[in-house]
Amino acid sequence: MMRFLLKINKKRILVTGASGFIGGHLVARFKEGHDIVAPNFSELDLTNKNMAVAYSESLGKIDMVIHLASRLITTGEADDMSVLYDNIKIAENTALITSRAECVKFINFSSMAVYPNVSGEFTETSPTGTSGNTECIYGLSKICTENLFDHFLKEKGVSVIHLRMAQVYGEGIREDRIIPIMMRELKDTNNITVFGDGERVSNFIHIDEVIEAVEMFVKEDVTGIYNLGDEQLSYFELAEKVIREHGNESSKIIKKSKGTRAKFILDISKLNKFRSGSMKR
Repeated sequence: MMRFLLKINKKRILVTGASGFIGGHLVARFKEGHDIVAPNFSELDLTNKNMAVAYSESLGKIDMVIHLASRLITTGEADDMSVLYDNIKIAENTALITSRAECVKFINFSSMAVYPNVSGEFTETSPTGTSGNTECIYGLSKICTENLFDHFLKEKGVSVIHLRMAQVYGEGIREDRIIPIMMRELKDTNNITVFGDGERVSNFIHIDEVIEAVEMFVKEDVTGIYNLGDEQLSYFELAEKVIREHGNESSKIIKKSKGTRAKFILDISKLNKFRSGSMKR
């Protein structure tokens, strides 16, 4: 896990989605060292092109955009195509604002949901494919927006970085994510139920590690796609971790055979190589 801070020259940074979980932490960390522009929804609805045009006319020049705004999948929306359509609109309008603001760097928060949720090891060059994912439509929207940003911004000379995020956790996380679900069950019953006998494997990263990684990408001259994760854990191991931190000697893990057992490995060797080089400078 990363535990270092970087000295970064002050920049004027537009942060979309600043009211969200990651955005809130990022703004809190960056606001002392940078001039942060963080419009709320009433100021800028990124699905509305007219609002985007008007906002771009008043924004002025910025050095960088950190793009987090996205419509997420919520309960009952797994196959709702409007999630895809809204995220494409958001990408189109964010690219418009970025192009007009003479921005030189664009950091896009993507997702590991662009990869299929199957057993295997996935690097930045692995084939994407979301049809087998429970968040298929959301993952598809992330693939589409990566390509749209490349298309609209690279021809303008903007350096584009895509961060394919693992499962982020920490203070303020949405209550429908796996760690809050486990914590809630532990509090209510002193048990944690894991499906697929807890064999499912995924990658998890604490919000502090995410923000420190973003600091590196802000500082360094780099482009391209990076998987951004930290710990590779089975859901049984995750439940053990939650119990160690929040449970007691009587806490139990209950295995249920029904459920996915996919051992999804997010390869973060490219990130680690970049991190190592950044720390040396």
